[in-house]
Amino acid sequence: MSLHEIAHTPMTINDSPRYSYRGMMLDTSRRYFEVETIKEVIDTLAAAKFNVFHWHIVDDDSFPLELDSYPDVSQNAAFSADNVYTKEMINDVISYAAK
Repeated sequence: MSLHEIAHTPMTINDSPRYSYRGMMLDTSRRYFEVETIKEVIDTLAAAKFNVFHWHIVDDDSFPLELDSYPDVSQNAAFSADNVYTKEMINDVISYAAK
Protein backbone atom coordinates (compact mmCIF):
# COMPACT_ATOMS: atom_id res chain seq x y z
CA MET A 1 0.00 0.00 0.00
CA SER A 2 1.32 3.40 -0.86
CA LEU A 3 0.31 6.83 0.34
CA HIS A 4 0.13 9.73 -2.06
CA GLU A 5 0.19 13.18 -0.57
CA ILE A 6 -0.03 16.54 -2.28
CA ALA A 7 1.33 19.26 -0.04
CA HIS A 8 -0.52 22.54 0.44
CA THR A 9 -3.66 21.45 -1.42
CA PRO A 10 -6.75 23.37 -0.25
CA MET A 11 -9.30 20.56 -0.37
CA THR A 12 -11.06 18.21 1.98
CA ILE A 13 -12.69 14.96 0.95
CA ASN A 14 -15.49 13.61 3.12
CA ASP A 15 -16.45 10.10 2.14
CA SER A 16 -19.29 8.26 3.86
CA PRO A 17 -22.28 6.16 2.90
CA ARG A 18 -25.37 8.04 1.80
CA TYR A 19 -27.61 6.00 4.08
CA SER A 20 -26.98 4.44 7.47
CA TYR A 21 -28.18 1.06 6.28
CA ARG A 22 -27.27 -1.53 3.68
CA GLY A 23 -30.08 -3.92 3.13
CA MET A 24 -31.78 -6.53 1.03
CA MET A 25 -35.35 -7.76 0.67
CA LEU A 26 -36.30 -11.40 0.33
CA ASP A 27 -39.77 -11.87 -1.16
CA THR A 28 -41.20 -15.14 0.14
CA SER A 29 -44.75 -14.21 -0.82
CA ARG A 30 -43.93 -15.02 -4.44
CA ARG A 31 -41.40 -17.80 -3.89
CA TYR A 32 -41.15 -20.03 -0.85
CA PHE A 33 -37.74 -20.47 0.76
CA GLU A 34 -36.92 -23.03 3.43
CA VAL A 35 -35.91 -21.60 6.82
CA GLU A 36 -32.37 -22.95 6.44
CA THR A 37 -32.03 -21.11 3.12
CA ILE A 38 -33.23 -17.87 4.74
CA LYS A 39 -30.60 -18.35 7.46
CA GLU A 40 -27.93 -18.80 4.77
CA VAL A 41 -29.08 -15.53 3.17
CA ILE A 42 -28.77 -13.80 6.56
CA ASP A 43 -25.24 -15.21 7.00
CA THR A 44 -24.25 -13.96 3.56
CA LEU A 45 -25.66 -10.51 4.28
CA ALA A 46 -23.74 -10.35 7.55
CA ALA A 47 -20.51 -11.34 5.78
CA ALA A 48 -21.08 -8.50 3.29
CA LYS A 49 -21.74 -6.09 6.20
CA PHE A 50 -25.40 -5.58 5.39
CA ASN A 51 -27.34 -4.45 8.45
CA VAL A 52 -30.97 -4.67 7.28
CA PHE A 53 -32.90 -7.75 6.18
CA HIS A 54 -36.43 -7.05 4.97
CA TRP A 55 -38.51 -10.21 4.87
CA HIS A 56 -41.51 -9.68 2.58
CA ILE A 57 -43.65 -12.62 3.69
CA VAL A 58 -47.16 -11.84 2.43
CA ASP A 59 -48.69 -10.09 -0.55
CA ASP A 60 -51.70 -10.25 -2.86
CA ASP A 61 -50.14 -13.20 -4.66
CA SER A 62 -49.77 -15.42 -1.62
CA PHE A 63 -50.28 -15.41 2.15
CA PRO A 64 -47.92 -18.11 3.48
CA LEU A 65 -48.05 -16.88 7.09
CA GLU A 66 -49.85 -18.81 9.79
CA LEU A 67 -52.04 -16.59 12.00
CA ASP A 68 -53.81 -17.64 15.19
CA SER A 69 -56.56 -15.07 14.59
CA TYR A 70 -57.28 -16.41 11.07
CA PRO A 71 -56.19 -20.05 11.00
CA ASP A 72 -57.62 -20.79 7.53
CA VAL A 73 -56.04 -17.88 5.69
CA SER A 74 -52.63 -19.49 5.15
CA GLN A 75 -54.16 -22.82 4.12
CA ASN A 76 -56.42 -21.12 1.57
CA ALA A 77 -54.23 -18.24 0.41
CA ALA A 78 -50.74 -19.76 0.23
CA PHE A 79 -49.50 -21.28 -3.02
CA SER A 80 -49.34 -24.59 -1.22
CA ALA A 81 -50.50 -25.75 2.21
CA ASP A 82 -47.03 -27.29 2.66
CA ASN A 83 -45.26 -23.98 2.06
CA VAL A 84 -46.43 -21.98 5.07
CA TYR A 85 -44.35 -20.20 7.71
CA THR A 86 -45.44 -21.01 11.26
CA LYS A 87 -44.94 -18.77 14.29
CA GLU A 88 -42.13 -21.06 15.43
CA MET A 89 -40.37 -20.75 12.08
CA ILE A 90 -40.70 -16.95 12.11
CA ASN A 91 -39.40 -16.72 15.68
CA ASP A 92 -36.52 -19.04 14.79
CA VAL A 93 -35.44 -16.78 11.90
CA ILE A 94 -35.82 -13.62 14.02
CA SER A 95 -33.72 -15.01 16.88
CA TYR A 96 -31.13 -16.31 14.42
CA ALA A 97 -30.86 -12.90 12.75
CA ALA A 98 -30.59 -11.13 16.11
CA LYS A 99 -27.56 -13.26 17.01
